[in-house]
Amino acid sequence: MKEEDFKVLDNDRPLGISGHMRVRNEAMSVAECIESCIDFLDELIITYNTSTDNTEQILEEYKNKYPDKIRLYHYKPNIIRCDVYEFNDKYSYVHSLSNYYNFGYIKIEYKYYMKIDADQIYFTEKLLEVRRALLKDIDVYYKKILNIKKILWWIPIKYFRDRLKTYYFINTLNSILNKNYFTIDDIKNTYDLILYCRLIYNFSVSFNMGG
Repeated sequence: MKEEDFKVLDNDRPLGISGHMRVRNEAMSVAECIESCIDFLDELIITYNTSTDNTEQILEEYKNKYPDKIRLYHYKPNIIRCDVYEFNDKYSYVHSLSNYYNFGYIKIEYKYYMKIDADQIYFTEKLLEVRRALLKDIDVYYKKILNIKKILWWIPIKYFRDRLKTYYFINTLNSILNKNYFTIDDIKNTYDLILYCRLIYNFSVSFNMGG
C-alpha cells in the first residue's frame, strides 16, 4: 500500500458501520463469528490469506448467504512475521502484516470502522445496542453543544470551564434519553455512554469493545 492509496478514506462516507476481518485457517470459528456480528454491520470486508483448511469454502458460502453485505478479497502474498525494520533489507513490504491489514482497510465504505476477529464470537445483542447508539440522529443536539463550547471558551479558568461543559453535556444527554443523570460517573450502560461520547467528539471517537 502507498500513501496515496489512503486518500480514499478522506472522502465523505455515509453513516453506517464497516466491519473488517482478516482470515487465515479459521474454519473452526469463522462461520459463528460472522453470524454473531453480521446484523450489527452494514458491510463486512473480508481479506483472506491462502488457507490450508476449508476456510475459503466457508467464506464463499457466506458471501452467497449475505451478498449485500460481504465482500471477499484474496491477499495472495505470504505474510512473514519479523521485525518491521527487516523488510527493507530482506523482504518486500507486501509480505508485512500491516500492509495486509491496510489492503482491506482502504476498502471500507461507511463512516464507522470495526476490526472483526475471526476467532471471536460476539455478543450480538450488545453489538446491536452499540449500533443503535452510533447511528442515532443527534445532529440537533450536537449543534447546540457546539454553541455551548464556543461560549464556555470565554471562561478563563479551566476547572470551571470543564465542570460547566460536563454539566451541559449531561443535561443534553438527559434530554435525549429522558433520564436523570447527574455526572458522567452515573452512566453505567454502553448505549448512554456512547451517546455521551458522540456529543463531545461527534464522529472523532473510537471505542474498544474487545474482551
